[in-house]
Amino acid sequence: MKLSRYIRRVAAGAAASALCLSATFSLLAPPASAVTQDPELTNRAVEKKIWALLDEPNKTFVSLSTPDFMSLGEGFDIPDEGKSIHEVATAAPDGAFDPRDLEKISPEKLGYKAQWVVERYKHYNMDWDITGLKLTSLNPTAEKYPWFIIINGGAANWYEFYVDLKNRPGWAPYLAQKVNVMIVTIPGNFKYGGWLMPIMDEKRQPQYLLDKDLPAAETNLRNALLNNQVVLQGLKQIILKNTSGDILISGHSTSGELAMLSYQDPELDVDRRHRRRVAAGRSAPPSAVQAADPGPRARPRIRE
Repeated sequence: MKLSRYIRRVAAGAAASALCLSATFSLLAPPASAVTQDPELTNRAVEKKIWALLDEPNKTFVSLSTPDFMSLGEGFDIPDEGKSIHEVATAAPDGAFDPRDLEKISPEKLGYKAQWVVERYKHYNMDWDITGLKLTSLNPTAEKYPWFIIINGGAANWYEFYVDLKNRPGWAPYLAQKVNVMIVTIPGNFKYGGWLMPIMDEKRQPQYLLDKDLPAAETNLRNALLNNQVVLQGLKQIILKNTSGDILISGHSTSGELAMLSYQDPELDVDRRHRRRVAAGRSAPPSAVQAADPGPRARPRIRE
């Protein structure tokens, strides 16, 4: 089967993430030459090149050739080529599809079992909702590797990693062909059906509780209270209740600090031998982002 350049590029990106996962996990083992690591996750020849590059001393950075990088997409094919994801997303108004609809799709078509999780927790004597889209891989060797936890930044949610702007599969579904993935959305940044009003409309506010709209005064109070510690409490609960074994956390943009805070938190070491983090982007409390942007974005309007 010949894949389009777009699919090969996204799959290669997912493979690179899987390689990072494998590389990070391998750091937990006793010191050894990198080239001896199990190349199960990617192209065997190219992975040996990568380990050799990583073993080179006195290098600030190393890089792969474009053909080698693109070859990493081998083995990350979605069984139905992403057709089911595209159909669900395009059927919803403006692409704001219900994540629970993914649970109705046969795992054999996706390459993983999709499960939508909502965890309600209490902090500052208030209830908060944090969500996760679990992609439990059908790959029988997935349990050998950590759960890959993806956390969105201040002005996005799980859609950003699951689909692209044309409702094609994003890199998370490709990564889930090999390892278990959970995409976490911080409190307030997801609403079933999305937001219909413009970004600057004062009525467009974060959805801190998914089953009810809050009075404006309470929402404003929550906007002031929301910080990384509030989100961390929910992140701990959703990880501890819905995953097992080792974890690798990737915090995008403003959630880079959440990855770092998680690494320092003793509760996340319960029933876990190791914790690792990958943090990317700027660091700022969620409340600062919401002060600049009065509400999380819904999915943008995309028309072919």
